[in-house]
Amino acid sequence: MLSLSRNRFYFFAFSNIKHKVQILCLRLVPLILCGCPIDGDDDSSEPRPTVVMETFTDVTARDFYKGEQGSGYAHVCPGSNRGDGTYSFYIVVNGFSPGSVDRQPPPGELEATCDRHSANNPNYHLIMTRWSTGADYIQRNAGFIRALIELMNERYAIISRDRIALVGISMGGVVSRYALQSMEAEGVAHNIDLYISLDAPQQGAYIPIGAQYIADVFKDDGAAELLEELNSDASKQLLIYHYTQGENAQTWTDGYQELFINELQGALGGFIQSANTRTVAISSGRSDGVIESPLPNRTYFDGDVVRSFQRTRTEPTGVPVV
Repeated sequence: MLSLSRNRFYFFAFSNIKHKVQILCLRLVPLILCGCPIDGDDDSSEPRPTVVMETFTDVTARDFYKGEQGSGYAHVCPGSNRGDGTYSFYIVVNGFSPGSVDRQPPPGELEATCDRHSANNPNYHLIMTRWSTGADYIQRNAGFIRALIELMNERYAIISRDRIALVGISMGGVVSRYALQSMEAEGVAHNIDLYISLDAPQQGAYIPIGAQYIADVFKDDGAAELLEELNSDASKQLLIYHYTQGENAQTWTDGYQELFINELQGALGGFIQSANTRTVAISSGRSDGVIESPLPNRTYFDGDVVRSFQRTRTEPTGVPVV
């Protein structure tokens, strides 16, 4: 599913591109984490807790949002130590995952994750997150990420000289941003010194209303799953416009207003503020803020509409905009 923010295009749910990007990021992390540690008064000469291969299960948010708490789990894959008494951690926060509902760690997932990690002989420790419900409210999943960061800080006795990078992929970039901003708003140290927003819709996502109505029209003919994803709690918050708002003339949807305007840009301070946190954004689309209007006789989609909803590969046929 292709969505468009005010700044750029995003593959929001159906692309396998995120797996390739994760591999790229994992290869770049040794370069990212090799910088000089932040100066501080911490005594890193003391013995540190050992990082072992394990799964943090049932990590649950402290706070409730709309009556429920966000939750999930995370795999920990150890790498080699830096040799100077400090840690290097790399936290991966994945994107929109509507197929994850009450997800629990399946057998062998930890081992497979760590096998891929160790194949690169990394000099950093990996923490790979998994949502319990991957299309839940952003605030709920942000509560899970916050709880995980607090658990990591306590478990490994994190000090200011440790190197901790967090990459938020697609929706994960917004979720992790919310988690970090909420911690800063309460004066809680997150100790993240590098935040990477990877193709994350930080100003919201855009799917043409017409395309959303197509999913509604074809809901009984192959598009039911897509419509369900459009109607998920996360989608209604991330999308600037949603087909269910009907004739409402407001600038954006209620969910977008609450998340981006009232909270992220308002009560939580606009963006990550910590002077010790470097922020980096990576995008695969436009950076000039232009949303291009559809033009006659230009092909914007190749393939069979209904079959594409069913996620089957087809020969291109071409669907022109007329």
